[in-house]
Amino acid sequence: MTLDYSTKRLKRESTAPLEIKGDICVVGAGIAGVSAALETAQLGRRVILIDSGQTLGGQSVGSMIGTFCGLFSNGPKPYQVTHGIADNILHDLQQTGAVHFMYNRRNTTIVQYRIEALGRWIDESIRRAGITVLLGGVLRSVRREGTRILGLDIATRHGDVLVAATGYVDASGDATLAWLAGLPVQEPADVKIYGSMMFSLENVNDAALNSVDRKEIKARLKEKAAAYELVRFDGFAFIFGKPDGSLADTPLLQTMCVPAGNSRTPSSAAHGRLRSTMQRMRRLGKYSVTTICTMCLCGAWFPPKPRTWSPSAAASMLTS
Repeated sequence: MTLDYSTKRLKRESTAPLEIKGDICVVGAGIAGVSAALETAQLGRRVILIDSGQTLGGQSVGSMIGTFCGLFSNGPKPYQVTHGIADNILHDLQQTGAVHFMYNRRNTTIVQYRIEALGRWIDESIRRAGITVLLGGVLRSVRREGTRILGLDIATRHGDVLVAATGYVDASGDATLAWLAGLPVQEPADVKIYGSMMFSLENVNDAALNSVDRKEIKARLKEKAAAYELVRFDGFAFIFGKPDGSLADTPLLQTMCVPAGNSRTPSSAAHGRLRSTMQRMRRLGKYSVTTICTMCLCGAWFPPKPRTWSPSAAASMLTS
């Protein structure tokens, strides 16, 4: 077979924004935005789904979350309280063994899922629903008249886009749409809210993992926090065993309900994300990822991988 290596020259024909119109525009393609988009499409509406990232699913797919908390009630006999697309997700993922129910954990039922399976489910569901998707689209400004939103100015690497719809859903996670529209938003006055940092543990000793006591983790964290320059030392960690490793969920930096993350300026927000990464690396200390909840937190021993990481090495990687 002969391969065709010929090329052609292209030139942008117009600098005018591309216009996209629909009935409902959803800003944010995380699990909340995907839910809103799919439920709306089922009602026969033309839906536009926008996200600044390059994939659908938000943190449920892109941040190694791996768990659904809040689908079931608390108490001695938990029952499902969240439905909608959750019913379809649980049903479909169970067919392929991509979901696991953890019963009687933390007074409820926690659902673990395979991240790649959920990602495929979201992509295929959005495709089948005929939803217009705009990925890599950053909301730059909001056009409104009074409290009525008329359109959204979106910036992409290929040019500007003007999105107009009858209704809008802010599923951005940090009130991006409302904030840029100049509408009032609400955030805690005095209480700090901490985001979570998810990371994967490999080569885990199951016996040691099952013996981990949450109270011991909190006590060791309080004891060791200063030595690792952690900004929070009253937090906790969830550890979930999985067939292909384990996930750990531990709160790190304070977050606020503003578009720039934990700061009102984009540059400070970027530094905040780097600080969050450094917090994770400091929790690892000189040990590998497989020892995160061992030497520096709870004292159980998980065999480390040959390669180790240190805060200085992480800083070199981030600045190089």
